Amino acid sequence: MTNWQSDLDALIAETKAFVEKAGAKRRLADEYDAAQDRGELRSNGERTFSSPEKVSVPS
Repeated sequence: MTNWQSDLDALIAETKAFVEKAGAKRRLADEYDAAQDRGELRSNGERTFSSPEKVSVPS
């Protein structure tokens, strides 16, 4: 294999890894937002807990 082919293969592998990682971060952010909407986590700007259920994240 020539040098440019191996460079291209490396670039493709890096791009695939980047896309996979970005997708995982997006899914995590979506789940975090959903947990806030369900009242399982504090909302942005909420400084104190209003109910005992919000003190810890259910596992």
